[in-house]
Amino acid sequence: MRGTPRKASTLFNLVDGIFAVAVTLIPISIPNSFLESNQHGLLLLNSSIVVIGLTMALMWHKLRSILKVSSPVNSLELALVAIVCILVVMIPKCALLAFKYGTTEGSIWHWSLSESVNIEYQGLIVIYELITFALMVSALRKKSAAKFSAFQLRGFKLVELTGLALIGAIILCENLLIGANGVYLYFFPLVLSAEEVGYILVHKKSEGIDGIG
Repeated sequence: MRGTPRKASTLFNLVDGIFAVAVTLIPISIPNSFLESNQHGLLLLNSSIVVIGLTMALMWHKLRSILKVSSPVNSLELALVAIVCILVVMIPKCALLAFKYGTTEGSIWHWSLSESVNIEYQGLIVIYELITFALMVSALRKKSAAKFSAFQLRGFKLVELTGLALIGAIILCENLLIGANGVYLYFFPLVLSAEEVGYILVHKKSEGIDGIG
């Protein structure tokens, strides 16, 4: 029925399952045999898988945390979660392509295969960030968010907006500066990690303010 809240446990199981499948499929890209003449390529592949796996884990934790506050979700929120689940399936493959082909010279002024795969991966990350931000704003308006103080609510939004701004700046550098090719790939998990640290700091600062009060 339209507008009917969805059971939290069912939604959590769905999200957990999709992320688990997406992360499990990442190692398939590792060659079955070791090619001695291509040691650098194998090292890059393995390191990229670690970075992508960390990125996926942070994305999962972020979405899971938002859904805990947002549950039960309405139909619109469920549609946004469905879009995120589709993105989650696409992101690992696009990320691997970006690691493999996206580090060569290219920018919006000098279009190449590198620029194409980078734009696709960047687009998926930006859409994910925008949707999770929308879900968070919606969650913080619900009764379940009443446990958070006004300071925490402002802090959470500031953390998300700062993360979006950092990702936007990283993407601009990647697409406008030829010398920055591929560097952004390692910044996405750093930004997601910084957001987690930001949430922790907001909680601790809020506890200090409450203690003073």
